[in-house]
Amino acid sequence: MRVKDTYKEVKTIRFGENVARVHIPDLTEEERSRRIAEIGRLAGEMLASKK
Repeated sequence: MRVKDTYKEVKTIRFGENVARVHIPDLTEEERSRRIAEIGRLAGEMLASKK
């Protein structure tokens, strides 16, 4: 299921001729912890698959 995030801030970063727009989501502490744990799990799986 795709979650529709709301954003508390959008930053525009310019470097040379490039422009990056960074959208910072407005998350609860529980949702932030869940997402960080998921990123850690997926990173571990990716590293394990490279061996």
